[in-house]
Amino acid sequence: MHRIVCLLLGLCWGACLPAQSFLDSYQAVVRLAQEKKIAEALAICEKILPEAEAFLGDQSLNLANFYNSLAGFYTQTQNDSAAFAFYTKVAHIRAQQLGLLHPERLKTLNKMANALFRQGRYAQAEALYRQLIVLVGPHQASLGRFYYNAWSNLGFLYFQQKQWEKADSAYQKASPGYQEMAQADTAEWLLHTERQARLYQEQSQTEAAIAQYRQIIATQTRFYGPQHPYTRHSQFHMARLQSDSQAYLEALSFSLSEEDTLQRRVRQELLLAYLDQKQMHLADSLLKRETGQAWLSTSEGYRLQAQLAWQQGRLPQANQLYEQACQQLRLTSPPLFAQLRAGWEWGQLHFEQKNYARAAHIWENMLDPDAPPPARRKGRPSLAHRSF
Repeated sequence: MHRIVCLLLGLCWGACLPAQSFLDSYQAVVRLAQEKKIAEALAICEKILPEAEAFLGDQSLNLANFYNSLAGFYTQTQNDSAAFAFYTKVAHIRAQQLGLLHPERLKTLNKMANALFRQGRYAQAEALYRQLIVLVGPHQASLGRFYYNAWSNLGFLYFQQKQWEKADSAYQKASPGYQEMAQADTAEWLLHTERQARLYQEQSQTEAAIAQYRQIIATQTRFYGPQHPYTRHSQFHMARLQSDSQAYLEALSFSLSEEDTLQRRVRQELLLAYLDQKQMHLADSLLKRETGQAWLSTSEGYRLQAQLAWQQGRLPQANQLYEQACQQLRLTSPPLFAQLRAGWEWGQLHFEQKNYARAAHIWENMLDPDAPPPARRKGRPSLAHRSF
């Protein structure tokens, strides 16, 4: 957000804009961005786009900066298709004006690949990450950060597709660079190390995953403090790996960060912890305290509320909540695992009520058409195999 605001300010003061209304619009965007009113800022940017293209000059760096800001707003509002389109324009202009290997152009390529990744366009994202690797490879001494970052992102792409061996290979290529930059860029090192820990966890290499989280927690404690949400969240993951139920809950019971994304994730994790521990009164109390919060109206929020309603025997309400979760999933085009999970649980709810036709209809509509039909099983859905 800070970067977007700075770019917009630079455009306001650095470009000669003949129309006062255009400058006023820019200033309104800056104010809204500072207030984190992203949707409103985006609406103004879209409205003045034709003027920007006319005033800022065709193929100019100022126009590239405007496109970059617009793409950033689209990213924050989860419109990755539009973000990718504008990042493509940014990359083209910066290649012409700054050169193929300029850091700003390389950052844009990475953002393009990330936008493809978030849309589930894995083959195209992989091709772009590999393009970055080939482009930067001979220049690792000066541009190593982009080289290692591309390998780490490529590993995470394989991870999301459950291609564990490919993910591990890519992470191994990235690790030496992250070890070198651990002090200079702690946040990037932490992200990569956590990705490796998650891979070890999926491969049932519990001790290796715990060792990674110990490094992460030690670094977070040193840089952020022992009570910081990031530190406590890592403690939660390690407690879960160690099957320490008490530590599992304690690690989540802390003051939440101001970052909306982390707030939502932590609240989801806390609700899941209560569900796992069969502490229904605590789960119910958490949901009552959170009434009206935006995260409850997301697909994952509806799904978790449905699970609680199911376990409490409120089956009609659970059915309605699962339906809302699946409707949200259709609107947001989430990763495939989210669609499979919500659809499977909703169908299982009907299957256990012997409403087989309804279960089959849900599975046919929500599951991957090429996937085998779900195996029949007894009992309510397990909460153990989930991913965020």
